[in-house]
Amino acid sequence: MQSLRLFGRVCLTVTALLGLSQEACHHSGGGASSGESVQRDSSYRAALARWQRDSAVLDSLTRLVRTDSLYTLYRAALGPERASPKLIEAIACEWIRLGRLYGDVPSQRGAMRLLDTVYSDRGIRGSKNADRFFSGLAPKTAFSTDSQSCGTLPPLFPRVVSGTPTDVEPIKPRKPR
Repeated sequence: MQSLRLFGRVCLTVTALLGLSQEACHHSGGGASSGESVQRDSSYRAALARWQRDSAVLDSLTRLVRTDSLYTLYRAALGPERASPKLIEAIACEWIRLGRLYGDVPSQRGAMRLLDTVYSDRGIRGSKNADRFFSGLAPKTAFSTDSQSCGTLPPLFPRVVSGTPTDVEPIKPRKPR
């Protein structure tokens, strides 16, 4: 059995190097189940390596996100005017600006990291709790912002950096059974 697995791996490696079809392994006694298992495992390893690389690139970009302006705006909601429509629009514009400067995923990660701590001195921890707290300070009227009302915006950040999409959160692959 061990020799069949080894043969299957060697056969798949050779066929991959030579560009032959994988059917050559199945007809040579390598066994379809052994070859399929090896192929699933190597596909998983490739997907895992891609996920690790993409995660490292996005983590590096996230560290560059400057959220000090967004922090100041969220903290302004604690003032006497609370979360006025003008402040809400300024926050929405800052989210748009960060997305254009750093890419969607890095800017969202950076902003969520900020929300995890922006009201922590008030005993409010976690981005969901901070968002809920801020929403409670805001007027109950419907409100929307588009990039037109934000003035001049920076150019768009590249959608792909070193082969990593900056607008899609990578999903860790599941190990095959």
